[in-house]
Amino acid sequence: QNPFLLRQMQSVAVAVGVATCFGAPVGGVLFSIEVTSTVFNVSNLWKCFYGSAWAIVMFRILHEIARVQNYEYTDLNETRFGPVLLLFVLLGILCGCISALFLF
Repeated sequence: QNPFLLRQMQSVAVAVGVATCFGAPVGGVLFSIEVTSTVFNVSNLWKCFYGSAWAIVMFRILHEIARVQNYEYTDLNETRFGPVLLLFVLLGILCGCISALFLF
C-alpha cells in the first residue's frame, strides 16, 4: 500500500529481470536506475544488486540441475536466404538514402 515501497520493489524487479536475462547484475542495477526512477534512493542500490546477484546464482544453479539448453546451434550451410536477402539489402539502401536526405 506504500507507494515508496512499491517503487522500491519495482526497481528491484527490473534489476533482477535484466540481470537474469543478460547475466550482469551491475547492468541490471544501472538499467533499473535509468528506467524506473527520476529520483533514486541510494539505499535501494544495494537491494537491487543483492537481488540481482542472487537471481543470477539461482539461475545458474537451476540451469545446471536441469541441464537445459538455452538455444540450439545452427549450421550456416543449412540457412538459405533466397531472394528475401536481396529485398532486405534494397530496403536498407533505400532507408539509408532517405535518412541521408533527411539529415542534409
